[in-house]
Amino acid sequence: MPPVSSTAIGYVAFNNKLQTLTITFRKRGRYTYYGISQEVFAAFLAASSKGRFFNFSIKDSYEYTRA
Repeated sequence: MPPVSSTAIGYVAFNNKLQTLTITFRKRGRYTYYGISQEVFAAFLAASSKGRFFNFSIKDSYEYTRA
């Protein structure tokens, strides 16, 4: 998983075929989100604040499991 520049998020991994986004948070562990499109992932990576983008665009919008 490549690291990202964020105070809340350490690493992310995206699987376009499965449309999953796995996020490793610095303090909360690893979560996998389902139904994430390539466009949402690209916007997430481009966001100046990954944590803010996550909170407003992913957190309550997609199903997830905790690893």
